[in-house]
Amino acid sequence: MEDITDQDALKGLPLLFQGIASTWWKGVRRDAKSWTDALQLLRDHFSPTKPPYQIYVEIFDSKQGGNMPIDTFVCQKRALIAKLPEGRHDVETELDFVYGLLDSKYQQQIPRHEVKTYRELLEKGRNVERHMRNGGGNR
Repeated sequence: MEDITDQDALKGLPLLFQGIASTWWKGVRRDAKSWTDALQLLRDHFSPTKPPYQIYVEIFDSKQGGNMPIDTFVCQKRALIAKLPEGRHDVETELDFVYGLLDSKYQQQIPRHEVKTYRELLEKGRNVERHMRNGGGNR
């Protein structure tokens, strides 16, 4: 993929599109004078940024379901937090958000003050899950 000019990349780009994306490209291709322009057009149309208040709504919209593994839940919440403007919150605050949304079985067995990093939260959460699988918990 080395040494491909912007013009060649722009010519080949429509080959990657299907359906609505192909139709969309036909309408905007004249606006893409460079590869950078094309990428920006793609981002603007197919991945518009949401204002922070909407992202917060998504973050706090749902708590962890009883059967959702902690890895999945934390990954989903971190992905949403990553969409917020850079430097908005420190890790401690992010952990407060995520911890508050955890299923109570985790909160009961993992004191918040014992968790300083996401890694620690995940390790302790996996231990809770392991304990539950081995018949050590009631739910």
